[in-house]
Parts: sequence; C-alpha cells; structure tokens
Amino acid sequence: MKIFVCKELTDPARETALADGFTVIELKEKANSENADEIAEIIYNHLNELFTGIAPPELQRIAKEAKAISEKLKSLVDELDKLTKY
Repeated sequence: MKIFVCKELTDPARETALADGFTVIELKEKANSENADEIAEIIYNHLNELFTGIAPPELQRIAKEAKAISEKLKSLVDELDKLTKY
C-alpha cells in the first residue's frame, strides 16, 4: 500500500498520485507540534475508513457496533463526570 500524506495537492498532482496507486491524505494545513494531535486524528480517521471499507461485511458490521458502543460509553463517562463534580 502506498500512502501520500501532504498539506495539499493540485488537481493534476492528485490525479497522478491516484493513477499511480497512491492513497492520498490531504491535511489542508502544515503539520507542526501545535496541531500534531489533530493531524494524527485526520490520518487515523482516513486510514480507519479505508481499512474498514475493504473489510468483509460482517467485520464492517461489528466495527460499526463497536464504534456505537464506544460513543455511548464516552457519553456515559461524561455524564458520570458531571454528576461526581457536585
């Protein structure tokens, strides 16, 4: 797998990279120490979407369920945090 991570590409450069078999991840901003977490999340989400998309349907279903459960648990943690602050 060939992955090209960059700030931004021109349309011809993007088309060439895709035609050459690259997965292109455009960040829209230059990576630096101040936005490292945001950049890592962009890359993670893109790769997660890519790998989930090529997974068998049953695995995709399980991944969606796991994500929903994770989001619900996060919501419950937030609610518990609010309740314990009183």
